Amino acid sequence: MAAGYWYDSVRIWNLAKQQSCYPLEIDAISRFCVVHRSPYGELFFISISENTVKIWELGNTKVPIVEFTTPESIWWRAVALSPKTDLLVSGTKNGPLIVWDVRNRHKQHILTAHTDTIQAVVFSADGKRLASTSRDGTRIWDVESGEQIGILPESPLLDAALYKGETRDIQRRLEALSKADMCLCSRLIQTLSFSPCGTLVAGGMPEELILWDATTYEPRLILLLPKGYQHKSALVFSPCGRYLAYDLVKEGTRKVLIKVWDLVYSKNVVSFSGNFYSCVSLSFSPDSTLLASSGGEGTILLWDMKPYL
Repeated sequence: MAAGYWYDSVRIWNLAKQQSCYPLEIDAISRFCVVHRSPYGELFFISISENTVKIWELGNTKVPIVEFTTPESIWWRAVALSPKTDLLVSGTKNGPLIVWDVRNRHKQHILTAHTDTIQAVVFSADGKRLASTSRDGTRIWDVESGEQIGILPESPLLDAALYKGETRDIQRRLEALSKADMCLCSRLIQTLSFSPCGTLVAGGMPEELILWDATTYEPRLILLLPKGYQHKSALVFSPCGRYLAYDLVKEGTRKVLIKVWDLVYSKNVVSFSGNFYSCVSLSFSPDSTLLASSGGEGTILLWDMKPYL
């Protein structure tokens, strides 16, 4: 297992021995490190320091594959490699998205529709589409042309059939929406994830998760979160595409829950509790039998998913 650490580097963990090592042979400490695994099993590390992004490949760690620099600071949650690892996208604090051609080392596109800090970016599994979100909306892009091809609607919806959750919470939410007194400031999309087959896009807000159809951009499901809990920073589909894992933090505490939602039967299958302070990221093993949750305090927990699949 590979893990990227804040203000440190990347560690490779041997899960059987519970031992770790640093794969980079030079001092590669940066503000943030993001790990990317290609569909072919290759591991890449993206180190981010202010306005500079470097890409490292496991097995070739003496020097980075490529280094890109922008005039503006890069937000670590707004960096992603395409599945084929030939493109990198980086989002800035003022809105523009830059798509870099890794192989030829130049800017391929500058996407300028956003005007605020990019909260998250994610490629579709085939690498042909890109989803990005900011305070000014969530957009879908055609990667090859650099054109915007869709906007995911985020407005509050009154269709009760779309909602899943506690009946009382759903009724309370619909009543608030009908009276137009719902606080729209809580509707900022903070996390994004494409389903492996590319048919769904999931977005996480503090009080609910939305699943959109990736072709029509219409909402397919709104998962209303339990009262007193908020979604923060982790949202991921399982490799099989059936499960959606996400984090919840209890208001006023440091209690973190990891929930796994079954999209076929539309129900929560398990809740895990263990990370403190925050859950920074979630990742399934390739066979979906393990779920890793990383905490803001530097702890990684592994959860056995086999009893729940």
